[in-house]
Amino acid sequence: MRRSLKTFFRGNALHIMVVPQQDMGAFRRAFPHETDLAFVAQEELVDSIYYPDWLYRIATKFAGSQLWRLESHAGRPGWIVQQIAKLNCTKLIQDGAIVFLDSDLFFFRPFDASTLGIENARLLLRIEPDAENSKHRHHIAKAREILALPPGKTEHHYMGYPAIWYADWLSLLHRHLEKVSGTSWQGALHDAGHLSEYSIYGVFVDEVLKPSDLAIRDGRYNLMAWDRESFNQLKSELLNPAFETNKEIGLVIQSNIGIPATEYEDLLERLLNAKDE
Repeated sequence: MRRSLKTFFRGNALHIMVVPQQDMGAFRRAFPHETDLAFVAQEELVDSIYYPDWLYRIATKFAGSQLWRLESHAGRPGWIVQQIAKLNCTKLIQDGAIVFLDSDLFFFRPFDASTLGIENARLLLRIEPDAENSKHRHHIAKAREILALPPGKTEHHYMGYPAIWYADWLSLLHRHLEKVSGTSWQGALHDAGHLSEYSIYGVFVDEVLKPSDLAIRDGRYNLMAWDRESFNQLKSELLNPAFETNKEIGLVIQSNIGIPATEYEDLLERLLNAKDE
């Protein structure tokens, strides 16, 4: 992702990588002299309640068979922790647009701020697919529950990459969560169970904030590989010299489908070689 960003992004922006503290040294060694790259420890953005406490850590070492008894001490899984880190990025950025690049994304053609549509408008990516899957429907319904909103339509979603948020609207989301929950916003989300950060932000902007200066984009910036079959198909298309795309700038490969990262790297290498020919 980092290599493709350096190759295809036309503009100036600070790239902030949020990584677990224990991995910080490895990341710094991997990117030693890049002035437009900064590192932040995930733990600086996420409350300690999301991590296993001392009792659970001890049990993990000496009484693994008894961990089920300590579920309330286990914190939250990594996929929840990374969502909370994104939702707290106002600790790092207080103004303007924030563009999120999940680590299973890489770019394959040149782009800039105008490609994303954020130069002269405030944008919300709201996808209206021909058919909506149950997971997205659940995420939208859950977001309304978390935001203390009545049930509503679930035929759309806000899942597109790169994702674009605005720092001041995100701060207003924090205040709204604290108002409806009576606790800190991280505390409110800790007990929410299954959630989607993009759905919570999207529903809040769309149905609570309702800003007058909002432009809706119904179209992804990315292609998506959901399984081995779709990955192989997209790989074939991207490597075909006749393949044309007028809007997609990146490829997202679902991270839990068992495709080795070396295959992503190989595809990117071949795309970069084709670009240079």
